[in-house]
Amino acid sequence: MEGISNREDNPGAVIIDGHGRADLGLIRALGERNVPVYLLTDDRRSPITRSRYITAILPFPSLRGEESSCVRALMQIGQQFAHRPVFFSTGDRSLMLFARHRAELEQHYRHHIGDPGLITALYDKVAFVRLGHERKLPVPFSLAPGSLDELERDADRLSFPVMVKPAEKRNWAQFPQVHRLVGGNLKGVRVESREALLRLYQDLTPYDNRIVIQNYIEGRDEEIYSLHTYIDRQGDVTGIFTGQKMRTWPIHRGIGCFQLSVIEPQVVNIGVGALRAIGYTGHAIVQVKRNPDTGSFEIFEINCRYSTWNYLHTRSGVNLPYAAYRDSLGEKQRPLPLQREGCRWIDAANDIKAFREYRRIGEWSTGAWLRTYIGSNCYAVFSWRDPMPTLAPLACQLGGAPFRLARRFGYFLVSAGKTHG
Repeated sequence: MEGISNREDNPGAVIIDGHGRADLGLIRALGERNVPVYLLTDDRRSPITRSRYITAILPFPSLRGEESSCVRALMQIGQQFAHRPVFFSTGDRSLMLFARHRAELEQHYRHHIGDPGLITALYDKVAFVRLGHERKLPVPFSLAPGSLDELERDADRLSFPVMVKPAEKRNWAQFPQVHRLVGGNLKGVRVESREALLRLYQDLTPYDNRIVIQNYIEGRDEEIYSLHTYIDRQGDVTGIFTGQKMRTWPIHRGIGCFQLSVIEPQVVNIGVGALRAIGYTGHAIVQVKRNPDTGSFEIFEINCRYSTWNYLHTRSGVNLPYAAYRDSLGEKQRPLPLQREGCRWIDAANDIKAFREYRRIGEWSTGAWLRTYIGSNCYAVFSWRDPMPTLAPLACQLGGAPFRLARRFGYFLVSAGKTHG
């Protein structure tokens, strides 16, 4: 591989393609601030590679393969840069890859990933249960039983229904038998009774015995909020964004497909307080849900990676990735502006599927659903400023001539997007 010439004052960002929307949001957030973006991918046909903000695309082994191969490839790529670029993580695999091998990788990459032990404790659901109890975080009551006997002894302390989650999602993903047991719900499955919980635990433990059981917080998906923040190396909060999860797919247990920018001071106070309590620095997402019985918010997860819908921060005026980039270069940042409320991030394909289920159970009417689309929207893939990740795959399906037309139309949309803001 030839050397990569980059600038010392703006060396660029390295992102590993996780084949998800989080990568695209991060690329756009950084690219709009003229940060060179180097995309590492095992799929040159990925729609993400069509983004106008990518400076270079570099071949990289699949993150689902051997970790040693990925580390070796990162080392080889890092050695090619004239100046160390900044590493960003958009998924758990790339996050844990860097955290586990930070000492050797930071010879070639700057970063804003915190203490590896703390990163692991937040990633691993069993470790997070222990951390939450130890630091007295406002989390739902949870158990991480080591055996069926232990679960039978403590099950009466739970309030049903409960959520059963794997310590690591990949532990469930590798077994088809577990897919069937949990109905494909690899993030977690709701269980209604003590008897059903004991049966499920017995069925799951031959494949994975590192399981967390958490009291389920009732309420509609609109009661779920997230704090997204960046805490710099000196421990100062650089930027804050709070979002409301209006709809998810699958409903009531999935990934947000319709998110709303909304200022919620209680979420800020709880989230920042929790991060202070554990001594966290870097980028973080604190996910909470309002308990309908008490009206208070409870934390059910803290993530150290960037979310699927991270581009909403930028469109709302709070470019957290850029703040992280400048802090990784050792620059002291001024606090970011207050977010604009009312902006929406929409994964339209999944939101349509979700709406059908919400309508079936009576939570969203057609009129109410349509009204949520009125206003300032940004989308999971499509962007006026960066249209080719949407247009190129469509054109490729139709053949060469439509691809050339889509490319020309894309250039027109880029120009039009400059006037749309």
